Amino acid sequence: MKLVNHPKYWQIKNAVPQRLDFEWKTVGNTVDCGVFVMRHMETWFGVIVDKWDSGF
Repeated sequence: MKLVNHPKYWQIKNAVPQRLDFEWKTVGNTVDCGVFVMRHMETWFGVIVDKWDSGF
């Protein structure tokens, strides 16, 4: 983004990621991570994190 002088570069560069703590998360399961990502993408409809219900 910096190379093409994108106007949002500094906002994204300085952003602090927010990691959610799901009660159903798994530890050490690296095989199914793509499936989990796709499932989350299917269930999120733009609501704020506190009101999001993934259905798991």
